[in-house]
Amino acid sequence: TALFLKDTLAVAASDAELQMKEKEKEKKAYAARLLEFFNGADTSGDGKITFSEFQEFVTDPRVRTYLMTLELDASETENLFTMLDDGDGSVTA
Repeated sequence: TALFLKDTLAVAASDAELQMKEKEKEKKAYAARLLEFFNGADTSGDGKITFSEFQEFVTDPRVRTYLMTLELDASETENLFTMLDDGDGSVTA
């Protein structure tokens, strides 16, 4: 019984480690896609996104579709912009 319990705990620990690695991989992929979005919104190429650049960018239907792949809608991204803006009216890409 003790051997079975030991093996079961080892398998559970291994599964938990695999799940953590998978979650970390998903987070990195999401961050990369979000960075791709912000780089696309930086139409001036200055490394910053102004709210006007952002608003213009999200009017494109292709961008809205892309946002859906990030599980965001346009109103959520506006909230995201506001949260990331440090008060200067822009977000660094």
